[in-house]
Amino acid sequence: YFLAKHFPDPDNLIYPMHPLKLWHDPEQFRLLFTEDDRVWHLSAPHGTVKNAVGSGDSMLGGFLAASVTDFIQSIVMSVAIIAVLGYGIKTAGGWSAVSENAKGLAGYISLASTHASDGTVSNYGVLTTISTVSWGLGYFGVPHVLLRFMAIEDRNKLKLSRRIASIWVVIAMGAAILIGIIGNALTANGSLPKLDDPETIIVQISLLISQHGAVFALLAGIILAGILASAMSTADSQLLSA
Repeated sequence: YFLAKHFPDPDNLIYPMHPLKLWHDPEQFRLLFTEDDRVWHLSAPHGTVKNAVGSGDSMLGGFLAASVTDFIQSIVMSVAIIAVLGYGIKTAGGWSAVSENAKGLAGYISLASTHASDGTVSNYGVLTTISTVSWGLGYFGVPHVLLRFMAIEDRNKLKLSRRIASIWVVIAMGAAILIGIIGNALTANGSLPKLDDPETIIVQISLLISQHGAVFALLAGIILAGILASAMSTADSQLLSA
């Protein structure tokens, strides 16, 4: 249904002319191995598996499920990001304190160098710069974005969709970088200890939030749910596109 709606195929270049046949060797499915090295001999069904109409229904159901769940998960993630940013800036002493801390670290906010945890500064080489810039090319092939373009009703809206996707990725990536900068400021003023794994900064901030009462503990739970929501959003999109 989806392919017929968006990609008319009068020459049958997409749709198979004949049902797709899947063949397997029954002997390969008779042996089931267990952890204690035991082998189970089971009878395997004989026959040929052919493509059916139900497979198309499953694909369409999976697409709709991924779209709806991703929408709900995006709301949870947005709430988590806003809560972490707001609480982090307030606890760090305001935006001025966050900005001053970042400016006081050599190479911390530079696009040509990096600031290591031990205070050393190293400049980006040519290979590192090219690799960093090339990372952005992968965005055009991520499953979450492709599924959104698959769901478009009219191909004339592709230009608007590209603009929305470009603006959103700037906001999302900018918020992720900002959370890291805020986390460094929280470590500098003693609100957080020095983290062995800086990538757990959102979890650590949520733990701080949970210490202010039941309502804030619930908010911290939503933040943690936002982390799981982002992982689930990626996983279901990859499974569907595969």
